[in-house]
Amino acid sequence: MPDQTSNNQVPSINPPTDLGIPPQPTTTPLKPKTGLVVGLILLFLSAIGAAGYFGYQYWQLRQAQLETTEVPIENSQPELAEDPTADWLTYTSEKYGYEIKYPKEASIYTTTKELFGIPTDKDGVPLDNELKQFNTFDQKIEYLYQKYGEDICLIIHYKGGRVVISSPANNNPRYVICGSTGIGVDTVEVEQEIVVDGKKYLASGRKADISTETPHEFFVIHLEGGTKIEFGSNFDSNYTFNEYLSVKDELIKILKTYKNQINNKEVFVSAVSNYLQALIDQDENTAKSYLTQPVQDSGEVPFGGWVSMYTNYKTYETLNEFHSNQEEQDFYNQDKINLTIKMYSGNDPRGEKAEMLWVKENGQWKTLTWYLFP
Repeated sequence: MPDQTSNNQVPSINPPTDLGIPPQPTTTPLKPKTGLVVGLILLFLSAIGAAGYFGYQYWQLRQAQLETTEVPIENSQPELAEDPTADWLTYTSEKYGYEIKYPKEASIYTTTKELFGIPTDKDGVPLDNELKQFNTFDQKIEYLYQKYGEDICLIIHYKGGRVVISSPANNNPRYVICGSTGIGVDTVEVEQEIVVDGKKYLASGRKADISTETPHEFFVIHLEGGTKIEFGSNFDSNYTFNEYLSVKDELIKILKTYKNQINNKEVFVSAVSNYLQALIDQDENTAKSYLTQPVQDSGEVPFGGWVSMYTNYKTYETLNEFHSNQEEQDFYNQDKINLTIKMYSGNDPRGEKAEMLWVKENGQWKTLTWYLFP
């Protein structure tokens, strides 16, 4: 009987060695979980590599775009328009409170003493009562020259054109011929919108027939406060009308540089003072010049002695009161002003109060009130 083995173990069987089959190498199979982890790691590394590669390509593309489109900061602001009048000269009138620029090639002419005249009435009596204190013509001219100054009339000649500025003091009466007195027959009315001191004005004037031998053109603007500006062709025979047309735009640029340096309050107070002082001085012509045209044409004013009703008055004052600077500024910025005044005679310290209505007519302050004390 064969031998019995303990513990029921199965005896190992060795394969025969004489079958001609070479022995196979022994291999140990991988465990399933270990293979999955290795695969995931390889996939993750591949993803990182791909991301790095495409990220680097995107970075290179972005840098190329920045190099071709980036604008330097210092050049990103829009360039300011160059001022065509930057190298021009400036004329300043301290007496009449304005300044104006003009090209270096232009010529400036102010008023000499010899150009002054003495306005008189039909009997040859000076309209300006202050001149009656002088005996000789030269004394009167010297007085006017010292009072109104050389820039009562300013003329800027620029090639075939010119700009003329007549001060408010030269309105009525007129002491100096300042500007055109006419351009002949066969003329037509002309208008053009002009900017002066930042405001738009409709300049009006006349133009001579261009078919004539000496065609001319001029425009007139009346500013607030009484300043009159004229521009147009140069009446000097050395220039042709076409030469004027070639510089007309430059004349308009000159007008655009005009700046008024007097505030509205000073302009208004000056008009009121001139009017009331004319009443006190019995200067009817000056007083009349401050009345509106409708009042002058109404026939209600008894001209020829009208101011005699104010013979006894010697001084005056304005009574309007303001509670703030803004309130005062708004008051004088109006186009129509109701003003309260009081006039005093020599023996009456109480004075008499009156209301006056002032309006702007052609840019100048005029009053509708010719009879103060009804």
